[in-house]
Amino acid sequence: MIVIDTGVLYAAADSRDHDHDACAALLDARPTAELIVPAPVVTESALLIRSRLGDRTEQAFVASVAAGDFTIEDLTEVDYQRCAVLLAAYEDLHLGLVDASVVAVSERLHISTIGTTNHRGLQGGPPSPRRGVHPPAVTAGPKERVATTYGGAMRLELWAQLQARDHLRSLRKR
Repeated sequence: MIVIDTGVLYAAADSRDHDHDACAALLDARPTAELIVPAPVVTESALLIRSRLGDRTEQAFVASVAAGDFTIEDLTEVDYQRCAVLLAAYEDLHLGLVDASVVAVSERLHISTIGTTNHRGLQGGPPSPRRGVHPPAVTAGPKERVATTYGGAMRLELWAQLQARDHLRSLRKR
């Protein structure tokens, strides 16, 4: 199972996006039941698709959601509480509710893989954990820019992606 972030859905919809092929392949490679999309991601994706790709593309996206092409996961009260903790703990990174919901749903469902194209923030390494949020043990995902595997408590996508990329590069040099 994999929790899907907005960037993957947008890139799959936009054939001009540099991550289009990888994201489309990621979505095509898995059965619907394995593609978990938090409800806030659907809303953000629809808004982004409409603003950049137009009404018809948004309509096609919403029709895809309505047809059950993804498993939509509504947030629980506990998820919103976790989002609040994450937003406070990583205030300096401007995480946002949608990204926090991806982490909260992943944690609740014990899913260790997040599909994302999120490259924001963490060039200087991960901030020190606060308020019960701990960095993960990171391993490489199936597509280093699109799917990242986390171990332990969830953390932000980019840091894990960079760690996975660096790990893959070190393995190739051996």
